[in-house]
Amino acid sequence: MDSDELPASSADGKGEATTSTTESEPTSALESRLESIVLELVRAINDRNIGPDAPVWNNFQRDLFRAEVQGPAFTAAGSHMETNAISFRGERNTVDLDQFIELRRHICTQYPDHSSRLIRMDTILGDKGRSAQIMVYAEVTGIPEGFTRPTMGMFDFMLMGKLKEGKWKVVKLKTFPGMALSDGI
Repeated sequence: MDSDELPASSADGKGEATTSTTESEPTSALESRLESIVLELVRAINDRNIGPDAPVWNNFQRDLFRAEVQGPAFTAAGSHMETNAISFRGERNTVDLDQFIELRRHICTQYPDHSSRLIRMDTILGDKGRSAQIMVYAEVTGIPEGFTRPTMGMFDFMLMGKLKEGKWKVVKLKTFPGMALSDGI
C-alpha cells in the first residue's frame, strides 16, 4: 500500500482493532484492517500519544510481544535505560512491550522533533487465516536532528481467540535500517 492510500484507523473506542474475520472476508479488507493498526502506531508516536495507558497499545499482545530493535540497552531489571544516547550502529536488543514503550518515550524525549512517514506497506496473510506479516517501509526524520533516513519494520500479527470473534494483535516487531526505495520497487 502506498503512502497516499494509507487507511484510516479502524479502531474501536478502546483503541483495539476489531474484526469479525471469517474465511470469506475479502483479503483486501483484512489487509486494510491490519495496516490500520500500523498506521495507528505511527500516528500515536508522531503525536506523542504513547504513554503506557495509550489506546494504541491495546493492539499489542502484552504477554507475547517482543521487539527486536536498535537502541539503548536496558538494565538487568529492565526498568530503565542504561544510557541517554540512542545508537544506530548495529546494537540489537530484544525487548518486551513495557520496554518498547519506554524506548519509544525515551526517543521522543531525546529527539522531540523526530517523526516517521510511511512510504509503503506489504502485507502477507498466513495460510490458515490466523497470522499475518506486514513489511513497513518508512522515512524517519530528526534522529539525529537534521537527518532523514530510511527504515523498515516487520510486524507479526496473530488472531487471538476464535476465528469469527477474535482480535488481531501485534506479537512481534523487528526494525532495521532500510535502503531508499526506488520507483521500481
